[in-house]
Amino acid sequence: MSESTRDKIISIAAELFAKNGYDRTSIREISSEADVNLASINYHFKNKQNLYMQVLENNMCFMESEMERIADECESFKDYSWKLFLYFRENSNLFINCFRLFITNNSPIDKSNLPTFCSPEDFNPPAFKPMCRLLQQELPEDTPEKGIEWATRHIFNSIAHSNLVLSANIVQHMEDQVDYLNKEYMRKSHEFLIDSITNFLKDNPDKFA
Repeated sequence: MSESTRDKIISIAAELFAKNGYDRTSIREISSEADVNLASINYHFKNKQNLYMQVLENNMCFMESEMERIADECESFKDYSWKLFLYFRENSNLFINCFRLFITNNSPIDKSNLPTFCSPEDFNPPAFKPMCRLLQQELPEDTPEKGIEWATRHIFNSIAHSNLVLSANIVQHMEDQVDYLNKEYMRKSHEFLIDSITNFLKDNPDKFA
């Protein structure tokens, strides 16, 4: 019972923080929407900042799990990258909410209370590890690790940016009328980007040594 109550609080808090922001979301509102008393929230999280950080932690863990699940179904880097693109496109509300939670700039920062993914060695997109792993398998063995990481971040950034644009209502309205917004065009464009980046890595490994 205690664990399910905790999970319910985190779930409701994630929705409200994403919708209203940190400052405009109150513990009282979370308790009302989650149908729990204030004492329960205080017991599990002590304060709003702790709850917010736990929401971030849970979101990142969930996304990392989903990214690994998708990777298990893929045999190539291009296939995985495109399936990530489609996952974010088909789960746009989840993607946007996670992004909103992450970029909130008015939450207090306590270095002793940051989520675990905020360590220097782990501060990467949720798909970073499987993307690096798949890309490494397709590049020459002597490709520098920093080059693979650079390529992965840029390709993931392209996926994320495209899906942020596609989530806008006005863009969705134009999607069937503008050639470069259709899925086939975007798939080919994404593959061209991957080819460009990986060819640069193959031709210039010394730049990342």
